[in-house]
Amino acid sequence: MNYKYVYECLIEKARKRTNLTGYKEKHHIIPLCCRGNNTNDNLVYLTAKEHYVAHHLLMLIHKGDEFYSKLICAFRYMTVGSKYNNRLNSAKDYSYMRKLYSENHPCKNK
Repeated sequence: MNYKYVYECLIEKARKRTNLTGYKEKHHIIPLCCRGNNTNDNLVYLTAKEHYVAHHLLMLIHKGDEFYSKLICAFRYMTVGSKYNNRLNSAKDYSYMRKLYSENHPCKNK
């Protein structure tokens, strides 16, 4: 699967959308940890589901490069939420995220 193409389509859909109603989340198209910035042309609003998918795709796109472990950390923090708000919906999701995080933790590479 071409993860980059899927990600680009998701972002293009968000850019063309004129009215996103309900809950939405701000997303950095090029994440800050990948040398992105806070300019308007690097930001879009996504639904919570789209945001989750976008971060998962970013991990898959950057697998093995210098940003991979940082993107895993971002995905982990996004999915586990805080002690007051657990965002994962299933044990399968949690298991998948924890496996990736433990195998690619930045401190393991030092």
